[in-house]
Amino acid sequence: NVFVNGAYQCGIQANGVADFTIQDSELFNAEAFRGIFNESGNWCSTIGIQGSHNILVQNNYIHESWGEGINAFYGSTNAVIRNNVLYANRAVGIYVGALNGADIYGNLILGTANRQFWRSPSAAGPGIAMDNESYEFVGGSTTSVGEFTGNGSLCPLGAYGHYTGNGSELCPNALQNIDIYDNLVAGTSSGLAVWFAHYPAAYTNVRVFNNSFIDNEQQLTLGGQKTSNYIVRNNIFLSLTPGMIDVEGSNYGMTFD
Repeated sequence: NVFVNGAYQCGIQANGVADFTIQDSELFNAEAFRGIFNESGNWCSTIGIQGSHNILVQNNYIHESWGEGINAFYGSTNAVIRNNVLYANRAVGIYVGALNGADIYGNLILGTANRQFWRSPSAAGPGIAMDNESYEFVGGSTTSVGEFTGNGSLCPLGAYGHYTGNGSELCPNALQNIDIYDNLVAGTSSGLAVWFAHYPAAYTNVRVFNNSFIDNEQQLTLGGQKTSNYIVRNNIFLSLTPGMIDVEGSNYGMTFD
């Protein structure tokens, strides 16, 4: 029963905590520094879950924000994100990165006709997106000449730079063990974006099933990442508007059924 309007940055930020629930709350206009004041600053989220464990985010209404709606990332584990309504979140509706273990289901994620919240030329950002962003990992980002600039605290980049993303070689903090099901995503730039992971880890043990992707610019956007046991099964891709695309790009090792 928390109501947040116009947070300068995060609406609710949970950093390094465990065994908690965020529910039955309404949050909008978060990240106001970016969308209202046109100022620069560190990217944040309407609900941000960072380095946290055993998370439940349910039955919230998250709308008209300038960053991500819900973001679970940076070495978090065991997240349940369910039965939320997300509308007009400019960056991404639900974003996961460097997350081990999640059930994402029963969410209604919608774009908007309001151009203020468009991330692409004609739509809000993806409904659901996943990535392993390099800043989260030791070594992190590099300059144009290959010097490390990141200050991440997760798995050292060098130790896993050539791994295949299988078995014991997999960084425990890399994105893995994710189930995405029974969601409806409509009117966004991408129903599900499986972006290229900046950290060299295959997306492992991911199941995307029983979702409805309706009239997104790209129902499924793939960024060329390697995958292991990544199954996309029994989803509906419904493109009603001319120019909509069911699948854009390719990822290696995905199974479609």
